[in-house]
Amino acid sequence: MSSGGSSTAGISMISESGIEQPYGYAPHDVHVIARIDGRVVGHVRWAHREIDIGLETVAIAGIGGVLVSDEARGMRLGGSLMERAEQSMKDHHSVAFGYLGCRK
Repeated sequence: MSSGGSSTAGISMISESGIEQPYGYAPHDVHVIARIDGRVVGHVRWAHREIDIGLETVAIAGIGGVLVSDEARGMRLGGSLMERAEQSMKDHHSVAFGYLGCRK
């Protein structure tokens, strides 16, 4: 992705190990991070969860921490981060559904 200039956003995924959990958040399995010129400009995280629906247990992903910095807005970075998170859910964790939660 390019933003009018020569900066390009690179998106990487990292596992949970070594990441502090601010504000009492539950641990997350994957963090998807976008960087431009080495600076973090976007982030999405998700955690594998299982819920019971009737008699069936279903794997889902709780998505949170969806953030895009002011300098990276308008680059469709949020959508790219969510697509990368969704792909990791499918590829590595057999997640059937994702849900995006928010607080007031």
